[in-house]
Amino acid sequence: MDQGKYKLYRMATVAIISIVTALGVNYNNWWIPLLFVITGIAFLYYLRKNLDDVIYDERVVQIRTKASAMTLSVSVIGLVLVGALLLLMSRNGYPQYEDLAYASLYLSNIILGINAIFGWYYGRKFG
Repeated sequence: MDQGKYKLYRMATVAIISIVTALGVNYNNWWIPLLFVITGIAFLYYLRKNLDDVIYDERVVQIRTKASAMTLSVSVIGLVLVGALLLLMSRNGYPQYEDLAYASLYLSNIILGINAIFGWYYGRKFG
């Protein structure tokens, strides 16, 4: 199988899983989306085994590393700014935003903690 067909099948599988999950949430059903997720993972694994081309090379790994680092930075900064803005609004007459502000700030700290733990782990593993 070539790279184009692999990407097409992968996108179709993700779309089907997304639709079934949305329908499962809509109909308050959890086992059908779970079944489709497990089947989809198995199908994607099967597709990857039958792929003839190389999926990852050094350039793709470098691009993904830089993209994920930038995504992490932007996400954490966005969460902190939203949390600070909501906390400021909760102090100035909108007390219903205080819980959401603290949740946003705690979430940004949890993300930074997970990043630090993985940085330590991979630093010890590869360094």
